[in-house]
Amino acid sequence: MSANNADDALSSSPEDAASASTASFLTSLFMNSGIAGGAFVAFVIMRRWLKAIYEPRTYIPPTHKQAPVLGTHLLWPLWQILMADPEEILQKNGVDPYVFVRFTMMMAKAMVPIWLISWLVLLPVYSADSHVDGKEGLDKFTFGNVAKAKQSRYWAPLILDFIFIFWFFFVIWHEMKHWLVVRQRYLVSRSHSKLPQANTVLVTGIPNHYLNEKKLEQLFSHLPGGVKRTWLNRNLKEMPGFYDRREHATKLLESAQVKLIKIARRYKLRQEKKIEKLERKGKPIPAKLLGPANHRPHVSSKRDSVPQLPMLDFAADRKAGFSENGRSVETDEQLQVAEAPPSSAQELELVDRLVPHHKRPRHRIKPRWSPIRLGFLRLGHKVDTIEWCREEIALCTAELEKSRAKLMEDIEHPGKDDRYPPLSSAFIHFNQQIAAHMAAQCLTHNQPYTMNARYTEQSPPNVIWSNLSLNQYERNVRQAISWACTGGMIFAWTFPVAFIGALSSVSDLTSQFPWLSWIEGDTFDKKIIQGVLSGILPPVLLECLMMMLPVSLRHLAKFEGATNKTGVELDLMTRYFVFLIIHSFFVITLSAGLISSLETFASNPQAIATTLASQMPTASTFFITLVLTQFTGTMGTLLRLWKLSIYYVQVILLGGTPRSVYSTRYDLNHPQWGETFPGITVYAVMMIAYCVISPVINGFGAAFFIFATMVYKFHYIWVIDQPASSDTGGLFFPKAITHMFVGMYIQEICMAALFFLARDDNGKASALPQGGLMIVLGICTVFFQYTIVVQYGPLKHCLPLSLAHLSYGMPKEAHHEDSVIGEAYHDEGEKIGDGERKRDILRKFGNSHINFTPSRQPLIDRKAERQESGDTVEVDIVDEPSEISFSPTSPCSEKGKGGAIKRDREATLVGKTELSEKGTYLDDDRGPDVVAVPSPSRIFSSSPTKTRSRGSNISLSAPPYASRPSSPAPTTETYAVDNPEDGHASRRHHYFAVPGGPGVLHHKVEDEATAFFHPATKNPQMVIWLPEDELGLSKAEVEANMRAGVKSSLEGAWLNEKGSVQISKPPPDDQ
Repeated sequence: MSANNADDALSSSPEDAASASTASFLTSLFMNSGIAGGAFVAFVIMRRWLKAIYEPRTYIPPTHKQAPVLGTHLLWPLWQILMADPEEILQKNGVDPYVFVRFTMMMAKAMVPIWLISWLVLLPVYSADSHVDGKEGLDKFTFGNVAKAKQSRYWAPLILDFIFIFWFFFVIWHEMKHWLVVRQRYLVSRSHSKLPQANTVLVTGIPNHYLNEKKLEQLFSHLPGGVKRTWLNRNLKEMPGFYDRREHATKLLESAQVKLIKIARRYKLRQEKKIEKLERKGKPIPAKLLGPANHRPHVSSKRDSVPQLPMLDFAADRKAGFSENGRSVETDEQLQVAEAPPSSAQELELVDRLVPHHKRPRHRIKPRWSPIRLGFLRLGHKVDTIEWCREEIALCTAELEKSRAKLMEDIEHPGKDDRYPPLSSAFIHFNQQIAAHMAAQCLTHNQPYTMNARYTEQSPPNVIWSNLSLNQYERNVRQAISWACTGGMIFAWTFPVAFIGALSSVSDLTSQFPWLSWIEGDTFDKKIIQGVLSGILPPVLLECLMMMLPVSLRHLAKFEGATNKTGVELDLMTRYFVFLIIHSFFVITLSAGLISSLETFASNPQAIATTLASQMPTASTFFITLVLTQFTGTMGTLLRLWKLSIYYVQVILLGGTPRSVYSTRYDLNHPQWGETFPGITVYAVMMIAYCVISPVINGFGAAFFIFATMVYKFHYIWVIDQPASSDTGGLFFPKAITHMFVGMYIQEICMAALFFLARDDNGKASALPQGGLMIVLGICTVFFQYTIVVQYGPLKHCLPLSLAHLSYGMPKEAHHEDSVIGEAYHDEGEKIGDGERKRDILRKFGNSHINFTPSRQPLIDRKAERQESGDTVEVDIVDEPSEISFSPTSPCSEKGKGGAIKRDREATLVGKTELSEKGTYLDDDRGPDVVAVPSPSRIFSSSPTKTRSRGSNISLSAPPYASRPSSPAPTTETYAVDNPEDGHASRRHHYFAVPGGPGVLHHKVEDEATAFFHPATKNPQMVIWLPEDELGLSKAEVEANMRAGVKSSLEGAWLNEKGSVQISKPPPDDQ
């Protein structure tokens, strides 16, 4: 009875349903193919010109980590990308991007044979001489199209399901073995094991009687090698607040002053255009056009602190060669002028003569009663941005100096009256890597929830400082709240996702809601509307809806109490996947499969199971269109539209600030694995779940993963960079494998239900044996996953003792011949009979630049190899193991390092400039061939010409480009290298970093006394970086800043002929 009612409900409009399904698929196929094809053509064309967008890793990283230049040929680079070895990602980028590409390769490897076999076997089994009412178009090739008289055909999907699942078992087993080799080689590799993060452990929940460096060192002295240094985290109270205020003010001041300089230039051009227009007409020039922009000094300016400059003569400057370049003209009413210059005009500051007061940058400050800024609501007092920022920076700097001095006293003389008392956490840096891993595993304290949370692989850029003070009880409460909020968001998202799923069955909606009857019809335009509504709109809406989630989920993961950013990403990967699998799979499937039978369910609830069994295969059409949409999204990833837009606005159109231009052109984007990995694994779940139920999806799934492999291989070799500080060593990969098991369980449960609910012509169950065997297959899957967890779980995080001798700085030990990583190598690393293979790899990657062992390369003795190759340019970050000491090792109590914070605080811009000119690498991973960034004397002309403005008494340097050929167009990529003897060569190239050069140097050393100090306790003020201009306003602003106590510089930045910002080196505080 229930089955018949369900069949009646499903056959209400079978032709329309099948037609809509086919139309949605074809519309999605053609639409997404067209968009993807257009994006691909755009990529092929623009890649040759925009190196900062499509090949930044060819010139930004150090030499030995740079990707090969693809060249300007139109098609040959595509072949280079296709044939690029994924091992190059491991060698030149990091482990996390490598295992991500390996995952897409694994899915492509798994899906290609499944695609071929399923199309050869299952498509005929489901469609040949078998028909079920309502199954047309793509639905003919689904599990639900097996007629009641053809029930014996169910053995074919059962047998193939066993084959496919065991094939997944094989590829997972193989990839997990490879992953373990890669991870263990990463842990003991010289480039990683020598870093402080490999030897540092964060311990939380420390009781009060252990909040002392000496006691902590004594506690952990039982571990091999002892403790090298300890950092107690402290309650800094107001210091982070002052630090954040100063950071905000410096960024705001830099942006405002660059804006002011550009306003002055535009204003002068407009004045000159008015004068030129009057001269052409033979009319007299009013004095207001020749006078200053203001009659009186700005009310907030301190004239006694800035040198008085003479008034400029705009007409004279125009005749001296300052051109307008087509700038627009403002009306006379918009200009703040005077009939005649006042007698005190000579006392006006330069900025007052060049910029009208009403055009100065202003902003609204945060109201006292509000926790956030409300300027967008026009709330808050409006202030002059430049004057306010100078005062704010000076105030915050003074307060930070006082607080840092007091902090030094607390560190040097600990006691109960500390202003900044220790928190319940500390960073402990060991002399040996194995000691850090042992400290993370051993039972540290005899009380519950005391020193029980310990974290390895800690680096300062990766730390979330605000969570270091939480104890385990607080973390437990926060975890409960965080997951409760996640559950609430999952429930709230159900309704919009269900609506999107209902759109995928638009023909069923028209039968339930008469007001949608305008969609029905067989005409061409109606078919297009149906295809767009059911094939294009639902996947796009779902993607947009899911894009809103990662930000909120990331905040929840951080709120939970994660101590580092990689921990947040690992937690986000789980949350986001749960969200995606519930909404992108279950809710969509149910809403698409059950919408046509709501009336039947209301009258006969027993029909739900039968309807679900017959409708689930039909929902696969939506997932095919979703894969097609993601295919287009992946092409968008290749084109990088968002980055392209930012580049055009900041570099080409507006110019931005020197720092924003540098960031756009020389800062590499970093991956966010908590968002990226689930975005791929959810499609793996869909492929696995539907590989037998709807085999048509297998072809699109195989094509998607093949293309994704190519795209992401290109991204992580040529575009995206994985910082060593946030590389987990592949910890995302086991989670991705777990996600695959979710897909297997979903498929096995659905297949078992479909078999048990299958009925023959007599209404009897016809596939009970197949259903029982599916349960057996599910048990096999559980057993296999348990085996994987048991085997690889203990090896996932920590370094085993059998490999400890391979870490950097460890003494050589005998009798380790059987302790190997992956293959049977001798302790020296050479595999028997494999010398030629080693030499081939060394020739491929460069003998002197190997810093990480590829997964197919023997684990060779790096130190010996470098000595043999004559590579002596090497700076060790981590010292050799030192003797155990029980004296306090805080930065202020160590001999010779007591003034570490003070020295850092007193570092001047001149010192930074000297460091940048030397071009010295402070990281052992840097290549041996050091090429210094061109110094200012080589960037600017060796003999700049001087021009004197008429009516003035000062000489201003001509703009750097005045005596040089015109700069290339913004999109031109010229990689000319400067000749020191050629004073005119230095600005011919558009990029100061070139392929084969040293890259953009970042002199940041973690192995110092203040490495794990909060940034508020040590970081100096960000230098205000302004571009040099022909009016001399930037120089005047720098002088005003310096007198106000704000560090500023014009080094390596200037305005070109068009008023756009150009740079010739990194920011002064990043060199």
